[in-house]
Amino acid sequence: MLFDHGESHALSDEECRALLASTNFGRASLTINALPVVLPVSYAYLGGSILLGMQDGPAFRTAARGNVIALSVDNAPPGPDFWTVLAIGPTAAAGPDLAQEAHRFGLTDPRGEPATHHIQLTPEILTGYRATKA
Repeated sequence: MLFDHGESHALSDEECRALLASTNFGRASLTINALPVVLPVSYAYLGGSILLGMQDGPAFRTAARGNVIALSVDNAPPGPDFWTVLAIGPTAAAGPDLAQEAHRFGLTDPRGEPATHHIQLTPEILTGYRATKA
């Protein structure tokens, strides 16, 4: 357990959404050829949708085909207060309007290069928790 003698509690849907909107970096989890892959991504939370910035490659091609992926976001490294949010849902290649909106946020790939592709994740499961050290 991360915080042995502290307290933890589940976050409400509203708290999860507010925390998603408070940052722009997370880790996407998906499968490529039936193997699990976790990769860092920049993202923007736009009123219920999450736009992920990616480059062309197997991860983008997998996510763009409408697969279900997960996005994990937290405030690591943890201090006395730690929170984490997990968004899970189907994906699709972002249409031109959403891609243009994503450019406004300056989404990048893990190397800091401007993202050349954008994926829209529509969360169907949104969960999280907050923990504090005693």
